Amino acid sequence: MRKYLLNPGILTSIAGILPVIRNSTTSHSKFRTIAAWAAWAGTLTAAIASVREASEEHEAELRQQQSRR
Repeated sequence: MRKYLLNPGILTSIAGILPVIRNSTTSHSKFRTIAAWAAWAGTLTAAIASVREASEEHEAELRQQQSRR
């Protein structure tokens, strides 16, 4: 869990919600609001996927090193 919470990509993505909230409260266009939320969700999803992929690669390397011994 810590690997997700302390990752800079995840933190940046979470911080990106502030402008989305601010713009969604002041925007008169429903399409722009939905598009902004979809873009933010996509960014967060990509950040989580990259952390997960890096973690799986690291675990695979550790398993490979252990199997060599």
